[in-house]
Amino acid sequence: MTYQQNVSNGIIPTLVSERITLRTHSLSDFEECCSIWENQLVAKYTGGKTKTPEEVWRHLLMFQGSWVTFGYGYWLIESNDNGSIIGAVGISNLKRENVTKECGDAELGYVLHPSFWGKGYAVDSCNLVIDWFSKNFESLRVFAVISRGNERSINVAVKTGLKYAFTINDNKDLVYQLKN
Repeated sequence: MTYQQNVSNGIIPTLVSERITLRTHSLSDFEECCSIWENQLVAKYTGGKTKTPEEVWRHLLMFQGSWVTFGYGYWLIESNDNGSIIGAVGISNLKRENVTKECGDAELGYVLHPSFWGKGYAVDSCNLVIDWFSKNFESLRVFAVISRGNERSINVAVKTGLKYAFTINDNKDLVYQLKN
């Protein structure tokens, strides 16, 4: 795995593994990002409804703003084989009520197009992010909020070293923490 500073923006590092590259989002990625967020299978575990292009645009702006504000945020996941956009992964500071007090401000999250589910891309990308984040923000604790019943995401959390901590939102969501 290598790290290289992205010269196009000077803030967001590019992370590279054998199979994937994590890079900054660009304007030309907008349509493909919309195709991910408007997918019903994705919506099932990301708030229950598909996102409009306007909502996707706001997400992309939030992703970029997080880098400027906190020094960390979300990357686009790109296949090294053919350049396909797989999804997005990163760390955010969402100030979730009843979670950040217990877990801190570093929430790991990811969204992949369903055609890439079950192929190890979520684990690969989360491992890259956790490795980079741990080296750059040692004092912040990483956690993830996962919808109950989302067995794939629970498996990703476990495979990346997160452990079950507690439930929130009337037992609808599970919180997993990275134990240092």
